[in-house]
Amino acid sequence: MDTAHRDALTRELRRALTSACPGSRTELAGSLARGTADVYSDVDLRWIVPDDAFTDAVTGVAKVLAEVWPVATVRTQESARRWRVLASLRDLPLFWQLDLDIRAESCPDDEALDEPPAAAALADGIATVRAVLRAQPATAVSLLDRAFVNVKAEATASGQWREDIARLAAAAVELDPEVHPLADEVVTLATEYLH
Repeated sequence: MDTAHRDALTRELRRALTSACPGSRTELAGSLARGTADVYSDVDLRWIVPDDAFTDAVTGVAKVLAEVWPVATVRTQESARRWRVLASLRDLPLFWQLDLDIRAESCPDDEALDEPPAAAALADGIATVRAVLRAQPATAVSLLDRAFVNVKAEATASGQWREDIARLAAAAVELDPEVHPLADEVVTLATEYLH
């Protein structure tokens, strides 16, 4: 995984988003903004759009993303003035999924979005793989245990990471069948990177 490729993709995404909505702007977020990103970090972006362009921005965002890179899976969290779009990009590491926070200009920074429990658990599954690869086992255990709670699974982290992630994915799908594609991606990620 070449971070230069991820950085170039990030620049192209920012260019495409601002071009698609006059008067909008993008900002780096998360570890990219802090300058602490590593090879396992995702693409965290914030897209601030004029209030009167918000509806067009959120309804057109999938098309904009697809013009930059093919999208494998996408899920959203939505409120009146804020959307969070989480997209995995085809043939790229799941680590590099796009976490795009779309906000109307008037949206306060603390406007909350609820994430469905199964999707939240799978996000923690991805973060667990990252933590293992970063040699942070205590963090991995904490993330995985929280994920199991979210999907109401009577399980805890065993340290057999591939098997744990597979159990988590199965429980997430049982709770919410709509997350099946993402669950498959998370299992594939764990199978490829954890031994």
